[in-house]
Amino acid sequence: MSRQTKEKTMRGIRVVLFINFLLWALYGVVDLFFPAYLVTMHVGQDSASARHVAAIVLGLAFIIWQAFRNPVKYVVVVDALVIVNVIDSLVGIYQSMNGTELWANTMTGIVMNVVLGAGLVLFRPRGAEAT
Repeated sequence: MSRQTKEKTMRGIRVVLFINFLLWALYGVVDLFFPAYLVTMHVGQDSASARHVAAIVLGLAFIIWQAFRNPVKYVVVVDALVIVNVIDSLVGIYQSMNGTELWANTMTGIVMNVVLGAGLVLFRPRGAEAT
């Protein structure tokens, strides 16, 4: 792999990881401080458990930030995010197919998961081993 290609790949994975970081951090902060707002938007869970979920989400955001800073060292985070995107997409599809959620509510999340997941796969550091 040429040096220029490697630089483009690293720039690409950092962009995708940064977008993931922003989305997860934003969700975590809103879930921590404004859980009722997410409930009214049909995005969050009940207010009582929202802060527990926010703690987990903000922990995930911190790990994504570490991967953003050094994608080769934290390639396992990239791999895990791909799995999270796939599972979340499948959950959205399942919930829409059985009538739990409207397609209009899940479609944005499904599309975002597919785009971000594809970016993670496309720009995953080549030759890096998940340890």
